[in-house]
Amino acid sequence: MGLLINKKKVYGGIRGLAYVDLFISLAGGLVTTIWALYIDSFVHSDVLTGLVSGLLTFVSIVSYFLLIPLVERSDKGKLHAISLVLIALSYFVLTFNKSFLFFLFISIAVTIVYTIRISTFGIIVKDKSKKGKLAENEGFIYTFLNIGWLIGPLLAGYIANLYGVEPIFFLGGVTAFAAFLLFKYWKIKDSHIKKRVDCNLIRNFIDFFKDRRRVLAYLIDGGSATWWVLIYLYMPLFIIDKGLNELWVGYFLFGVAVPLIIFEYAFSKITAKYGFKRIFKIGFISLAFFSLASYFISNTFLILLALIIASFGMAFLEPMTEAYFLTLLKGDEASRFYGPFNTTRDVNQFISKILASLMLIFLPFKSIFLLFGAIMVLIFFLVFKIEEN
Repeated sequence: MGLLINKKKVYGGIRGLAYVDLFISLAGGLVTTIWALYIDSFVHSDVLTGLVSGLLTFVSIVSYFLLIPLVERSDKGKLHAISLVLIALSYFVLTFNKSFLFFLFISIAVTIVYTIRISTFGIIVKDKSKKGKLAENEGFIYTFLNIGWLIGPLLAGYIANLYGVEPIFFLGGVTAFAAFLLFKYWKIKDSHIKKRVDCNLIRNFIDFFKDRRRVLAYLIDGGSATWWVLIYLYMPLFIIDKGLNELWVGYFLFGVAVPLIIFEYAFSKITAKYGFKRIFKIGFISLAFFSLASYFISNTFLILLALIIASFGMAFLEPMTEAYFLTLLKGDEASRFYGPFNTTRDVNQFISKILASLMLIFLPFKSIFLLFGAIMVLIFFLVFKIEEN
């Protein structure tokens, strides 16, 4: 661990970014764990919970495209720092909220700010990475990210079970602000500003999708992101519906994060040897198998175990799908196309949330395991079409 905390080695670089991502991910892990339950406390419906979540996803999709000019013309370091502060303030405000309409307003605002945070962070990582090191750096940062998602859900489940959800928003605000302080402490900068910005929304959309390789990377990354809808939106509802309490939600999400922390960095380092295509195949077929198997399992705890084991498959995918896309970009293309690329997660999550919500109107809850399993099979076959650089 001494290497990880050596200031000279991490000053303004990848390790400093990893620490920042650890704390903002801890904030995300805390809040996301109770997010679906918090919405459900207002609407009292699994279907409406999915639809409200879908609305926020739609806001995120639009924001990624509309904010391209802002990201291009701004200092990425300063913009990222501002986004961290705004996220912290939003969580602090939600600590005291009792109104569903006010929650909706704040959640829309923080969704927009999150698109700025994600867009600027990815560009900074790419700019700080030496040639040939991007995939490894992504794996390193995602390891720290998943430590946050390991601790956050377990802590959130324990707190929610004892004190309710309000303290979780407060703690999320504290950890988000800690991420901002770390960002400033490590003096992470990326002042590259594009002089000629791309303000035409339609042109940006068309130019992004006219490249076949970008489209395939978009679909594949969206497939892996879709998996988290099952894990973080519907599984907490499933656990509560089965008569377990919020603490079990924390246990489950803790278990999901463990394989990611152990294996993601190791798998990212072997990508250069085996190639993205082979890594992606293993990941998606694993997710498909365990999701489909969960439909036929009757024991609740065995279902939870199966989906925890499926995270070994996600360890092949989570950092690598993004790294694959970034390797396709040249010059200033990251400022223009990285934001739109991130809409793949929201687009696919939006579609899967709507499909799952509609399915739950007519079919039992367990039918969603078939839905997500089928999506993973579809993406598995798409992987065969990608080209290695």
